[in-house]
Amino acid sequence: MRKLDFRNVVIAVVGAVINRSVLLMMNPFGIAYFACAYMYKPGRLLVAAASAVGMATAMPPGILLKYIGVILGIAAAVKVLEMRKKALTPLKMALICGIFITIAGFAYSVGLNGLERANVGQLALISSLEGVVSFAMVFVFDRAIRIFLFHKNDRLLSNEDQIGLGITIALCVFAFRNFLMNTHSVFETLILFVILYIGYCYGAGGGAIAGACIGSVMAYQQSDVSLPGFMAMIGILAGAFREKGRLASGLTFMAGVILTGYLGVPWLLDTASIQGVIAAVLVFLLLPEGLIARRKNALPSVESPDAPSGQELTKSRLKGFSESFKKLADTFNAGVSPRSCLSQEEMDAAFDELTRNVCGKCSRCDYCWEKEYYETYNAASNILDYYSKNGDMARSELPLSFKKRCINIDRFLNETSRVMEVAKLNLNWRNRMMESRLAIAGQLGEVAEIIEDFSQELDADVVVDRPEIAALRQRLALSKVNVKSLTVARKPNNRQSIYMVAKMRRGRCMTAKEICGLIREVFGKEFILAKGCRMVISKEFNTYEFVEGIHLKTIEGVACAVKNQEEVSGDSYMFMPLSGGQMIMSLSDGMGSGKLASEDSEYIIDLLEQLLDTGFGKQSAVRLINSLMFLRSDQKAFSTIDISILDLYSGICEFVKAGASTTYIKHKTGVEAIRSETLPVGAFTQADYEGTSRHMEDGDMIIMITDGIINQIEGEDKEETLGEYIRQLDGVSPQETANAILKYAMAESKYAINDDMTVLTCGVYKS
Repeated sequence: MRKLDFRNVVIAVVGAVINRSVLLMMNPFGIAYFACAYMYKPGRLLVAAASAVGMATAMPPGILLKYIGVILGIAAAVKVLEMRKKALTPLKMALICGIFITIAGFAYSVGLNGLERANVGQLALISSLEGVVSFAMVFVFDRAIRIFLFHKNDRLLSNEDQIGLGITIALCVFAFRNFLMNTHSVFETLILFVILYIGYCYGAGGGAIAGACIGSVMAYQQSDVSLPGFMAMIGILAGAFREKGRLASGLTFMAGVILTGYLGVPWLLDTASIQGVIAAVLVFLLLPEGLIARRKNALPSVESPDAPSGQELTKSRLKGFSESFKKLADTFNAGVSPRSCLSQEEMDAAFDELTRNVCGKCSRCDYCWEKEYYETYNAASNILDYYSKNGDMARSELPLSFKKRCINIDRFLNETSRVMEVAKLNLNWRNRMMESRLAIAGQLGEVAEIIEDFSQELDADVVVDRPEIAALRQRLALSKVNVKSLTVARKPNNRQSIYMVAKMRRGRCMTAKEICGLIREVFGKEFILAKGCRMVISKEFNTYEFVEGIHLKTIEGVACAVKNQEEVSGDSYMFMPLSGGQMIMSLSDGMGSGKLASEDSEYIIDLLEQLLDTGFGKQSAVRLINSLMFLRSDQKAFSTIDISILDLYSGICEFVKAGASTTYIKHKTGVEAIRSETLPVGAFTQADYEGTSRHMEDGDMIIMITDGIINQIEGEDKEETLGEYIRQLDGVSPQETANAILKYAMAESKYAINDDMTVLTCGVYKS
């Protein structure tokens, strides 16, 4: 059981005072204050007793019994809510308070006056008005009570906090109005000191609010509607010169009170009032430094209302970077077109080199290229064209006229073969350079898209205003957790996250698991500590993230077999949970088998893991890997990519395939096959992949395989045969399913393992 501290006693004393604020024999203010204070467990009995004592000093016994009944009703309602593990929020307490006061007021009035038709409507209206006032005042007092319980000197008070505190102080003054009015100097000293103190501590705004609230009480007592304005002006003067120190503030405040007396409040110039203002200023100046502190105000913004925020500027700069990378990608793409045949210019260059090397040194050059120019030119051009399309040309395939005329046929054919081989080699190198440019352009384009996606994710987490935040702050404060900030954000998939900056007080220690328990009690949902956060709330401020618990869990299985006469498998795989509540399964089959295939597939899996873990999109990751594999694949060693990404919160599973084998989904009602007709990564500059998604239910199982499994099965429709076998596997675990599929494939080929085989299974179950 938690012990009372000084703050709980202050709340009880203020409750006793406010319960004296009886207006027309009604007490909506005191009951509203009690309902708000009763939300906080330490000191509940003390608050109830203090409220009863306060009312007993200000109202007759009959009316006192009515409000004692209301207090008991509120306490009973709170007990019921706590037994049902419902969070106590200001809205719930306001509804409870308003309903009980309305019912009690109407029942009490009917009991006194009888049920006459002429009075029923009036009684109901008065009771309802009292209930509405108490309903609204709960939210006002909630601000003041949270200041009493949790406020730190280094924390700024919002406008709502200042208004709540000002109204509370004004009602305390109103509670002793008769006594204070009979002792004028004490009355003036008290109200002027309160205005001066609040104005100095919280600035001109806080002083104005306190002055207006106290002036409203005085206006009710003295029937002078101008008092709220004059007292607000005094409050402004109390905070206007606080930067100059207490002495300057006190003297300015005294001068302002005297000036206000001359302007329109003559009683401020009475002897009692002058004594009161002098006494208030002296008490203010003599207060110890520990009891008075000047809070810093938030600096007003000097920017125009339309000036962009820091986040908007960051997004704008990131968008500029993205556009720059897109332009670079377009530059690399411009004029890039790999060709399969030689251009006319290249053919002309080969023709010139051929005739220069062979015909230029021949004794019959003048005869062939002067007297028989057209016949010689056409024959040589036809021979080059034949070489470019069909390769080497036999002597017997030469035109008859050319054979009769040329005396260096063998040399001409050999030189033609050499020149065309060099031209084709140059063409291949040119195409390779063009493809590399396309690959680099693709990478630059992917970087541009990634930067743009990141800029859009800056405001993907939507901060939401939840009523449970106040209740959670209350629970944490009662557990001695000093909360600096508490924010609830909604992720793009509607998953909630709670960000908390906090530390422990008074040497206590608390685990994050205990915090999760408090969050569950308040929000009614399971929350877990995010990956990378501290497990224990320490004595220093740290940031903690709690994410909404996932709805699904997975159990994985894997079975592998290595090709005969090989030491390592060319298949690589990965199971990786992400912090966003996703489970990733990936499988890569390197071309061929053995060490080289293993290196390629491991490279792809490692790179894929790094990209996905750092926030890259699945499609961007596949395209980047494709371009990298294309640039490094001198020997054209390609690999497949098979990815399954399961969202454990929504149950949506996304499948991405690049040259991968069939994936099976085993439902309770049957088996579904997801096929792909794409090519492995690294085959072309542009990645060839397919993507689809399915919704997973409790008990479903994802089965991913390499083509080594399919190739072992006999028959024409191998995929359908394997699907039928999977359909017959009922009531087995994911690991048993993987083992059974591998054993079935090996049995089909009589245990002759002709290729690496890998089976990944993932069972989906409710958490």
